[in-house]
Amino acid sequence: MKEEYIQNYLNAAKSVLQSFTSNEVEFETIDARTSSRLNHDISIIIGFVGDYRGQAYLLMEKDAATTLTSMLAGGMEVTEIDELVKSAMGELGNMIMGNACTLFSQQGVSMDITPPSIITGSDFHISNLSPTFCHDIIIDGISKICFDVALKN
Repeated sequence: MKEEYIQNYLNAAKSVLQSFTSNEVEFETIDARTSSRLNHDISIIIGFVGDYRGQAYLLMEKDAATTLTSMLAGGMEVTEIDELVKSAMGELGNMIMGNACTLFSQQGVSMDITPPSIITGSDFHISNLSPTFCHDIIIDGISKICFDVALKN
């Protein structure tokens, strides 16, 4: 796996999150592992196929999900994880992965994404086919989101 390909996912996430939050976005590399522990209030899973295949996971706590949904909904107050939050976070995942697909296509790499799966609740484990590259996305003044990408060539 080329290291710059992981960077495409991070660049896509940064671009999308900064575009609607207007907040600074930074990353912390956590580790590489063979499974993802979905121990957050809401998890968004999007698969991808093409020259590379795998899954991307956006994992966040309730406060991050409701704050981001409120921003996406033009400032509407959102306090609970409901169907609006699930839909908005699925769309956030689509925007990030769609942006990543564009970055990959500029490098001659073919990729398509699957519709997002949304999981609420905590303490689920998903075994991956390949190492998962784990990062924390720190959104200044909002919260952090865990962003895991599992890739296989």
